[in-house]
Amino acid sequence: FLASSPPCWMYPYKNKSALFELRMKLREPLHGSNTTVHRTHFTLSGRPNIYSFKLNTMVDVENSWAHLRGAMGRRIERAAMKQCITKETLLTISSMLDTIKIEKLKVANDKLSSTFAKVITRTVIKCEVDHLFMSFRKLVFRKVNPVAFLIDLSTFVKSMHLYQSEKKTEFEGSRRFFFGCEDIE
Repeated sequence: FLASSPPCWMYPYKNKSALFELRMKLREPLHGSNTTVHRTHFTLSGRPNIYSFKLNTMVDVENSWAHLRGAMGRRIERAAMKQCITKETLLTISSMLDTIKIEKLKVANDKLSSTFAKVITRTVIKCEVDHLFMSFRKLVFRKVNPVAFLIDLSTFVKSMHLYQSEKKTEFEGSRRFFFGCEDIE
């Protein structure tokens, strides 16, 4: 499932870019790995380099992530969990982020299911996320009340931003709008 996965992008701050590169070079290289590392030289909001990592096998995920974690440290400004189609992909990405404190977490997926909701909550708690951005097109809750999910999630973050996907939103059952409840605080 990882062979077709999108790359992991890293955007170190300008003043931390040299340290990040030094850590990458001094760490033991990834032997027998199919990991591809690509460095660009674009300037984006004070970040002189953008690093892209493509992980091709499950062994690569475990080895590469341990290698990258050592280079980037235990705190990162932002992370994104985008288009985690399968439960396995979602759980793998969530477990990779477990020991890292994340200031801003962006979660974007086609569907928000009960399983996805539980993993998001777990990730927010373990990573001590300050600001959460979520974007979905379709809500598929069977075991979880969407309002209770949002209220529960809001107790762990400083701010939470919800975005409805640009595509036509599909609603299940009698819900005629995004989270299916009116006048709830």
